[in-house]
Amino acid sequence: MARISIALVFLLAGSALADTSRRGASFDPRSIGLQRSIPCKSNGLYGACASPDGRWVAIACSDGNIRLIDAGSWKESRIVAKLGEFAWAVAFSPDGKTLAASGEDGVVRLYDTKTWNEARAMQGHTGYVYSLAWSPDGKRLASGSLDQTVRVWEPETGKELRTLGGHGNYVSGVAWRPDGRRLASSSYDSTVRVWDVDAASQESSFTAAGIQLFSVAWSPDGLRVAAGGNDGSVRAWEAKSGKEAWNERAHVGGVYALAFTPDRRHVVSAGGRTVVVSEAEKGAKTAELKHHTAEIYGLAVGPGARWIVTAAHDYQVKVWGRVAGGMARVRPKGFFGVKVQTAEEGVVVQEVIPGTVAERAGMQAGDVLLQVQGVKVATMEEAIGEIGRFLEGDEIEFAVKRAGAEIKVKAKLGPRPAGQ
Repeated sequence: MARISIALVFLLAGSALADTSRRGASFDPRSIGLQRSIPCKSNGLYGACASPDGRWVAIACSDGNIRLIDAGSWKESRIVAKLGEFAWAVAFSPDGKTLAASGEDGVVRLYDTKTWNEARAMQGHTGYVYSLAWSPDGKRLASGSLDQTVRVWEPETGKELRTLGGHGNYVSGVAWRPDGRRLASSSYDSTVRVWDVDAASQESSFTAAGIQLFSVAWSPDGLRVAAGGNDGSVRAWEAKSGKEAWNERAHVGGVYALAFTPDRRHVVSAGGRTVVVSEAEKGAKTAELKHHTAEIYGLAVGPGARWIVTAAHDYQVKVWGRVAGGMARVRPKGFFGVKVQTAEEGVVVQEVIPGTVAERAGMQAGDVLLQVQGVKVATMEEAIGEIGRFLEGDEIEFAVKRAGAEIKVKAKLGPRPAGQ
């Protein structure tokens, strides 16, 4: 199945990304750099959301797991649930007491964040649920689906309040206006639609001709609606008039997630392999963060935008925040130079790429990787994730099994060769 707008909904105005404690916090994109990489054992990372108090980050994964990361230690805390083959979307309630999650089976599930037990399952969608957004007061939860509908639920009872139909293709993203009186939805049908939920009617729509829209967000003042497209574009419309305010090609690759910063001055978008910060007023790019090596689907902005978390198909969760020197201090991701595969005996080196650090370190085809810098690895995903934590110039030690004997290999990671 084609990769669809999976992590789209973790948007400032419509989910737990909203920062209620520090709306005036200043955000300087020039100071942002990579703080850390967190490898995940799931082989595809999609949705991401932050709890309102900044304590937790939840990640929806392609193996159905909902993984919980402690934002104090930046270590994985637990697996909250396994939804089935795929988990697509996650969203914390505004009071932080409930985590909503959805995926392949079309069921919207709620988890109590004290016990992490499932509290309720809400059924009604007939296809994948790609997007979730809580109303600002926490009394309603919106979901967007492959079945081309937006549904609005009452989380306290599990009752379906509204079914909003009208889109001509998958509903990829949903976001509430900050006052909770309107709901926006984005779709593969090239439109953003604004709904009067109480009246169960469409109030207005904005069109990006020929562009599939993957994500949507309201500005914190409710005056603009932004959307990300499959062509790498981010565009914004004036909510009242429907006039397009700006349209910038910010990425190479679809924009699967975006959010306004609490200070209202910037839009953070995740598309292709990059995170871009743009001016909210005119759309001009002010920062571009490059460190992922595969498509980014998940984006979560912490309280006061003190940190930003991204989740991607390179098995990595990355944490971005203030660092000395900002982006200038971000070293490129290191490159080792082996191709590996999970086999019965473990993580087997299939090929050593000529001219790379791995070849110079003496790695051989048939070697079995046992540990990366002291961390045991049992699958290809774990090995890639652990190596991916390190940057160019870092020296790491590998424990390798060769011809029945365990040996140690040390290597200083180098730059990624052209074409690799």
